[in-house]
Amino acid sequence: MLRQLFAAATLVALSAPHLCATSFEAPHGAVRVEVRGSGSSAEEIFLAKAGNSWIPALSATSSTIHVKTATGTQVCVLLAASPIERGLLLTGDCGIGQFEQRVVQSAESDILNVSTRLTIKANADVRSVEDRYTLSPRVMRQTAQ
Repeated sequence: MLRQLFAAATLVALSAPHLCATSFEAPHGAVRVEVRGSGSSAEEIFLAKAGNSWIPALSATSSTIHVKTATGTQVCVLLAASPIERGLLLTGDCGIGQFEQRVVQSAESDILNVSTRLTIKANADVRSVEDRYTLSPRVMRQTAQ
């Protein structure tokens, strides 16, 4: 009985969608990036440190990558996030191809460089590729003052 229960639990765990939870914090603690989940429910959050608090500055759900094709706009889906030297590597699927996005700390301790590579299928009709982040409401209130 215990063996059957273990086998069933293993099967459920293996068939569940891969979830990623990882983060990167700049060495001097001025900025941090958090990635939670995967697929259409993934969240990518950029935070800035103010005093002893972390304030969300930018965010994206599912993925920041949007691809415009002849048939409309597709939101890419984040599949995995993993730490790399001085940052994070995010990979995902856009339906018409795969993306790789690197979020890496620059020479400045409070600046992150984001670069994106989209590898499209041979017959894909791509019109444009965009990174879209949402500015946090708290940041918008502070900049409006």
